[in-house]
Amino acid sequence: MPYIVCDGAEEELDDFVDAPEIEVLRRVRCKLINDIVPSNLIPYLRCLVPKDESQIRAEENTGGEHKAAIAFLERIVKKENWYDDLLSALRNDQVKQGHLAEMLDTELMKYKQELERKEQERLLRRQQHQQECIDEGEAMTYEDSYSDGETHTQGELTASPPNTDNSSDKPTQSQDSKADDDDDDDGGPTPSKLPRREEHGDPIEGGQYQPSSPPPSYDDVMQQDSAGRIIKKEGDDDQGGSTSGTKQADGNHGNQTSGHVDKENLQPQTGNLHGSPEGKRLTYKQLEPRGYQEELAAPAHNGLNCIICAPTGTGKTYVAIMIAKNHMESAWAKQVESVENQTDTADNSKPQKTLIVVNQIHLLNQTYKRLKTFLPLFNIAKRSGVSTAKIQFEDLAKMDDIDIIITTGGLLSNSLKDEKTSLSMFSLIVFDECHHAMKDHPYNMIMVNYLRIKNQCGVTTSASSVRIPQIVGLTASPGTGGKSNLEAAKTHIKTLCSNLDANCLVTVQDPQNKEELLRVCNNPGQVSKSTPPRNPDPFMQTVEIMMSEIEKRAGFADRFQDRGSQPYESMIMEEKVKAISSKMQDVSTCCEHLVVYNNALRMSNDCRMEDGLKIIDQFYNERARRGQHESTKIESWLYTVYRRKASELYEISQEEEKYPNPKLEMLKGTLLSEMDDNSGEFRGIIFVKTRSLTKAICGYIQKDDTLETLKPTPLTGVKGKCADGQMTQAEQDATIQRFAKGDCKLLVATSVAEEGLDIQECRMVINYNHATNEISLRQSRGRARTMHSKLHFIGDTDVALRDKVNVFLDQQMEKAVEEIQKIPRDEFLKDVMTIQSTLLIKRTHKEEIAKLKKRDSDESSVKFYCKGCNPENLVCESSDICKFDDTNHLIIDADIVNSKIKFREHRDSKKRALGLKKIYCKRCNEDWGNTLVPPQCFPVIKISSFNLEYSNGARKRIKQWSKANISLQSINILPIPAFNIVCEEND
Repeated sequence: MPYIVCDGAEEELDDFVDAPEIEVLRRVRCKLINDIVPSNLIPYLRCLVPKDESQIRAEENTGGEHKAAIAFLERIVKKENWYDDLLSALRNDQVKQGHLAEMLDTELMKYKQELERKEQERLLRRQQHQQECIDEGEAMTYEDSYSDGETHTQGELTASPPNTDNSSDKPTQSQDSKADDDDDDDGGPTPSKLPRREEHGDPIEGGQYQPSSPPPSYDDVMQQDSAGRIIKKEGDDDQGGSTSGTKQADGNHGNQTSGHVDKENLQPQTGNLHGSPEGKRLTYKQLEPRGYQEELAAPAHNGLNCIICAPTGTGKTYVAIMIAKNHMESAWAKQVESVENQTDTADNSKPQKTLIVVNQIHLLNQTYKRLKTFLPLFNIAKRSGVSTAKIQFEDLAKMDDIDIIITTGGLLSNSLKDEKTSLSMFSLIVFDECHHAMKDHPYNMIMVNYLRIKNQCGVTTSASSVRIPQIVGLTASPGTGGKSNLEAAKTHIKTLCSNLDANCLVTVQDPQNKEELLRVCNNPGQVSKSTPPRNPDPFMQTVEIMMSEIEKRAGFADRFQDRGSQPYESMIMEEKVKAISSKMQDVSTCCEHLVVYNNALRMSNDCRMEDGLKIIDQFYNERARRGQHESTKIESWLYTVYRRKASELYEISQEEEKYPNPKLEMLKGTLLSEMDDNSGEFRGIIFVKTRSLTKAICGYIQKDDTLETLKPTPLTGVKGKCADGQMTQAEQDATIQRFAKGDCKLLVATSVAEEGLDIQECRMVINYNHATNEISLRQSRGRARTMHSKLHFIGDTDVALRDKVNVFLDQQMEKAVEEIQKIPRDEFLKDVMTIQSTLLIKRTHKEEIAKLKKRDSDESSVKFYCKGCNPENLVCESSDICKFDDTNHLIIDADIVNSKIKFREHRDSKKRALGLKKIYCKRCNEDWGNTLVPPQCFPVIKISSFNLEYSNGARKRIKQWSKANISLQSINILPIPAFNIVCEEND
């Protein structure tokens, strides 16, 4: 049983399953591309219609036989009974390619035997896993723990227990989501090792990719001539437009004679694919790009590095699919030609491989599904920082038979940093939401690696044996960097182009394509509504009295204003840092409590008073439950301050009708108005700033009889504490599916849903007291996808002003893009190269300074003091802490464990069933983290629970281990614990 189990994110595992025939076709595709002649086969195929034939012949005229063969295979696999039809045509006496049919059948039999063998191995591993479980309460079934759906490409590499020695699979903020709240690292075991859950159904259940209409009857469209050729009627087309598709099934593969139509075999196959669940079978679609999408993709087709800008909802993902498809198919054609001509060029020495990089995990899954839908001939894999598949990202990158990998920026950046992979393994890299490629974002760190390789190899890729991939970026808004000045906005966009090594900025220019784009692109109406604060506000008045008393005790009375705001919290946190450094424990503790009261005021300002009180009550009730409220004199005094006003605050919070929140009233009115306008078709998203506010807004709507039919559901990121509303990736996907189907009509979301969420039915978006920048404005506006949809802003006057500034910045961004495109190409490239050189010099200088600082500050002897105790209560030193698996920081010394740590049963039932314990300070009951799972139940401490004292006497409180600059001993094998765990009480 693996050691590592955690609270963190899960990657959605329910992958599409291809029919064995598709997998076999991928294995022999180069042989088929080289040998088949589509024009000879088409007359004997039942499944192709005139439109397919014309497209294949057009490809033959423009690209030659190999390109035509690729187009032929790409279209035929999306038809019903394509496999039997293809074999029958190959065996036709006029075609005389029966040897290819025999090859396909032989390979299919081998592959099915391989699947059976792997299924037997999987069942054996399941039995072994169950026998190894300590007891039934701790065990999950093997399928629960490790799904075999993660790897789905060549060879169907079945997942097995995760490799616990893979540091590059650590999630980062950019992978999982933007930080919705400022959460501390919980110190528990690493999120990348969490066992899978199966509480949610299949992500495509319900026919997400069902054909828009049933295929025509073969009796109606198929006739044969005396030679067995299929006579197709003009106008027949079973594709039904760009949204149609065909489910692939495991059909019959008998030796069908030429000219004989077996009507039974022409019926849709409904059986399961090698034991896969019914809902997981894949529906393929034909990619039929619009004119403006072809224009956007053209520079990339020509091999240029470029940034493609197009509004949200116009199909940038499809442009990425077009680019990847063209890139790989061109490589296949060259590969076949080199084999034919018995040549081996430098380009052919390394297989072409495409990497698609996304910013968030839910975009990874969404992009993966679309690629699988439109590109059945390709081997496609996906990996993120929370994957538990046995085959790691670095292994996939080395596998020649993988065509396309989708990953997150954080995972790729970590892998490059650890030198586990190289960008030269890829021939094309596509960055989704590429506007993030600035400063220290993982996208930019990846491109710094790229630019250094490019500079080392010379300006041209042909000058070196090291392959330099083509770079393509996709974005709806390159942004202005917050600059209102047009020249400054242009500089920001040029900097983005420099970071991505872009030779051009691509937008739709053709007048006819612009008209098409305008028809497709929805521009929702914008409504901004500013609201006054609650007046009178007895809750705020009472809490401010309490805060004033605490401030006076801490020694900064009358120094701070604007309680209930972010600036106030920032000032208090500065005082806390000073207090920790000066060993002023009382002041530090007061600051911690003031932050809680400030958060309560902010919550009350945005939602109900009872939601604000809940934050205070939960904080003090948790401390009282652990006995921490009496651990020191200052804690006792602070608890008394709370208890004196607790009853009064409760009574006030129950008078919401007497003291209503104007923002909530405006929100209710807006929702009711939109519901009336859209009747039963209503679907909307409310964007808020924090996870906790998503739950509070949902609670408010659920309690209102006039709004409860909306069935509001939170949608948050996958990074943070469960108590703050953290969701797993499976929960995210399930929520999005419910919203798409209409089971939930309203999402209350953090910024995680701003980028890339594709819900065509969304009719309304509300930015609720939340305005960040011009990019987020355009992204949130893009979630409203239906005709006559609206984008509302509801919030305080100062936030409303920021929203109006963002509207202006968005307009400046469009002007800046237009002016940049007017710059002569040579001048533009010169500007980009100048900025690029300057940025690389600055980056190198910054890294050298960081190395020097780390060398000077990296210490092997740092003292750890519990943050909740007397400042002189030493817990341990850094020499007593071991790093296991690169992510878990353990105390192994039995004397320290026995004298300093209190164990309790975990309150979370799932973690408790796995054997996880909570660990606390024995003196003050401060939460220090969790344990590993049995039998190695070593304490895993979170660094944010301690004050660190360095050799120079300076004290700091660090939120992340990576920022601590401490030298720790690393261990790969855990010893047998030399202490006994006695849980004092349930946690």
